[in-house]
Amino acid sequence: MERTNQPCASAPTSLLAAIRQGAGLRHRVRVLGGGDFLCGDRERLLIAMERTGAGGVLVGCRRGGCGVCRIRVLEGTYETEAMSGEHVPEEERAEGYALACCVRPTSDLVVAPAFKKPPRRARRVNRGETSLQTNEVNIEVTQ
Repeated sequence: MERTNQPCASAPTSLLAAIRQGAGLRHRVRVLGGGDFLCGDRERLLIAMERTGAGGVLVGCRRGGCGVCRIRVLEGTYETEAMSGEHVPEEERAEGYALACCVRPTSDLVVAPAFKKPPRRARRVNRGETSLQTNEVNIEVTQ
């Protein structure tokens, strides 16, 4: 039998390739209102979601600072990297809230998007209805 120095076509060349080919531990992640996808044991949930084309979680900075990918883990176990306390305070972390870009599953997960809506802002609307005698101004609240 002749040996060649060429790599086997099915041999993974990176950890990402290994995950794509099914090597190593993988966990099923279900995003309520989104989709299901597989996430590698040490892979960040948001990166796996993007890699597989699944949806359901908003994507922002991917570094734990913006809070756009905020989720609540309803079932399963996970580890987290450092994330903004402004977007996920300690008391909410105990309730399962986290940023998807910082979550690494250690089991299958069921998660729900939990993005906080920005605060309501009031803006002045001038429709020619301002009374000069009473100083009344109509205000319209928008989200």
